[in-house]
Amino acid sequence: MRATLAKLEAAVARGLISRPQRQHLPQDFPFNATLCAVDLPDGCQPPLSGSPRRVATGYAFDADQADFLALAEAAERYSLQFSTARPAALTAFRASGGQTPPTAIEDLTLGAPGTNGRIDSRGCASGTSRGDASIRAVLEALEHRTLSAMLSGLTPCHALPPDYANVAPLESWLTKQFRR
Repeated sequence: MRATLAKLEAAVARGLISRPQRQHLPQDFPFNATLCAVDLPDGCQPPLSGSPRRVATGYAFDADQADFLALAEAAERYSLQFSTARPAALTAFRASGGQTPPTAIEDLTLGAPGTNGRIDSRGCASGTSRGDASIRAVLEALEHRTLSAMLSGLTPCHALPPDYANVAPLESWLTKQFRR
């Protein structure tokens, strides 16, 4: 993790991503939120939201972990953006169905001219190695596919066991916030 953090800090030092910016939440809020701004490479279009830069987020019970997650997402977003310095097309280094033809860079990157936000980061992930990032990307794609199936009614949404995630602190905080 130290090597990864050193690489993320180098990206901050080069101005590719901003330092983590902790968000002000109510004092008794059970988790932390951090944002990082992502610089736009040459030729990259800004987000359709009108923001001059993309934003990455990190959420965790621990503030330092939220910072790390925001930095990692910022690095992921930066690496996904269009740049005039990139080659015109890329070929997959690994595929399940044999050979893959080159794919135009505009069909793979965020902010490519003329794409109008058509490309997003679903199915993309950063990691501590190529293998780690590959596994995380597959899990990211499965997460979005499963959520889409549940929301469209194709797959039933099953209840999670109460001990699946530590949601008690958030649930407790939310209970206190109800309007009376």
